[in-house]
Amino acid sequence: MGISGIYIYGIINSDKEIIFPDCKVMSGEDVYTITYEDISAVVSDSEIVDYNSLIKEKVAEYLLRHQLVIENVMNIGNIGEESNIIPMQLGTYAMDEDEVRSILAKGYRMIKQIIGKTYGKTEIDVVASWANIGTVLKEAANEKEIRVFKEELLNKEGGVSVEDQIRTGVLIRKYLDKRRELCASKIAPSLVRVSKDYRIHELMDDNMILNIAFLIEKSRLNDFWERVEGLDNEFSGKINFRCVGPLPPYSFNTLVTKRIRYADIASAKEKLNLSDIVTKEDIKKAYRRKAFLNHPDKKMEIQDTHIQFNDVVSAYKTLAECCNDDSSFKIDSFKDAIIIKEKNHYAAGR
Repeated sequence: MGISGIYIYGIINSDKEIIFPDCKVMSGEDVYTITYEDISAVVSDSEIVDYNSLIKEKVAEYLLRHQLVIENVMNIGNIGEESNIIPMQLGTYAMDEDEVRSILAKGYRMIKQIIGKTYGKTEIDVVASWANIGTVLKEAANEKEIRVFKEELLNKEGGVSVEDQIRTGVLIRKYLDKRRELCASKIAPSLVRVSKDYRIHELMDDNMILNIAFLIEKSRLNDFWERVEGLDNEFSGKINFRCVGPLPPYSFNTLVTKRIRYADIASAKEKLNLSDIVTKEDIKKAYRRKAFLNHPDKKMEIQDTHIQFNDVVSAYKTLAECCNDDSSFKIDSFKDAIIIKEKNHYAAGR
């Protein structure tokens, strides 16, 4: 038997204690809320699982459970028609209800800002793919540059070399990339014009033309679907459009937590010569002072100065994460610190 904890699916804008009867997880536990002021975490009691140690199939099973709960909560209506559930990253646990409330308290300001930004909006994921990649490859073979090169190979003495095969592949890849970019340049701007934001996701195979998540005002969903239909007609069946949604803002505002050991906090405090109670500004001042004194450019003659400087930088980052607002931060000798922040979404749109 593992360690029992609380699994956090997401956060909603509600001060009500709710049980979601239609969202029971696979093992039968209730999904319910833990409140802090006017926001709540959507949770279930669960054994704490290390997702890094699981095989892919098991992770996929947990991911499906995670997403089903989030999307069911979004669709049930208890949270208000225009509100969203702000998703937590897969595998987010707290030890108990007090720790859940601590997470909500630490991230309160940021969470309220995200709730405001996503209010009345929803995510739609759009994947455009070639309906028949074979047809596209045949068209590539008829391109002048590729056709001429293949004709040269037919008359080449000694047959076709490995280098010739590689060059043929490069020319075909170049053509496919050009066709893909041309089609994507027609599709994406049309849909972006009726969205508030977008995120470009990685293409999973050569068949994909684009893979984009759009954040759309719910009042403009009909406009969005009309544009998708118009694009489908424009490409006359040569491109397949797969749309998934409405969804919570997975691609825009997923939240993550991070646990910082007390030993690391105490060590960082010592390195910056700080007292037990500090503010964000105290940490910044101490860092600047220590960084100035230990900068490698000032002490070039002293061995390992760069190591000391990096220790100072690391100490600052540790304490800055713990003290993520303007209030004072008390170093508690009995608990680790747990913080909450937005996940980085690198391929940003607007």
